[in-house]
Amino acid sequence: MPRVARPAMAEILPQGRAARDMPKLTDRPGWLKLRLRRMRRALRPSVLASAMVLLFAAGLVITQGNAWRAQLGRAAGSVGFTIASIDIDGNAKTARAAIIAQLGADKGSPILGLSLDAARMRIATLPWVREARIERILPDRIRISVSERNPVALWKVKGNVSLIDRSGDNVTDSDWRAFYGTLPLVVGEGADKAAVALLDLLATQSDLQTRMLAAIRVGGRRWNLCLKSGTEILLPEGAEAVALIRLAELQASQHLLERPLREIDLRLPDQLRTRNLTDAGCGQTPEQGPQTPSRKAT
Repeated sequence: MPRVARPAMAEILPQGRAARDMPKLTDRPGWLKLRLRRMRRALRPSVLASAMVLLFAAGLVITQGNAWRAQLGRAAGSVGFTIASIDIDGNAKTARAAIIAQLGADKGSPILGLSLDAARMRIATLPWVREARIERILPDRIRISVSERNPVALWKVKGNVSLIDRSGDNVTDSDWRAFYGTLPLVVGEGADKAAVALLDLLATQSDLQTRMLAAIRVGGRRWNLCLKSGTEILLPEGAEAVALIRLAELQASQHLLERPLREIDLRLPDQLRTRNLTDAGCGQTPEQGPQTPSRKAT
């Protein structure tokens, strides 16, 4: 088979003026330049402007601090970075309007002009709020997640009644009456911080728990339990669990809590002292209920 001769390069490439006008291979842009050109063509001018504003604003806020925040927020707002929606969750007891008031911004406000840390601290001052988390979702959305306090008892001291949580912190003193009868009442100085340990013990004694009207803190070191029947149970310091088990055994064997007793003294582990109910027992409401022990604290 005859061999076909390849044409010479001179026969393929243009000659003369055409050869001079032809771009050289070395004139082709590199891959990076080509990629940047494609990106510039793909991005709309408004997106580029917005991105530049964002980068500029973020850089200045970081370097200059809160003094620039309002001015930069207005600058970003002029290209569309304003709050269009505020999402709030977790607020069963806290009104949405109260949260937005503490946020310090509303729909239409510049989203970059809002200090998230300052807003979070303001929201955390609301009575029911234990913790708040705030997210800025660009370009126009704010998300607020609220964790509310869980009241475990009513605390009465010096004639004032308030709701407290497991840490003994005050939840609110405005609507405690809605919880009277459903939450236990603890009374006296220091009862707020010591309450949770006693309440956890009482949770294991359902019969006693349903009979109890109030737990009275005595001398900042021990408890008296005031029952709805008017009977007052004196518990020993630091040995409440043992005393409550003993009381449950006495109730099972002798129906002690059904008797008309003014006092059941469990402070001594090897003795049981009682007094008959010959006068008025413990109080019946938070307003009229026991503020101090019925007898001298011992």
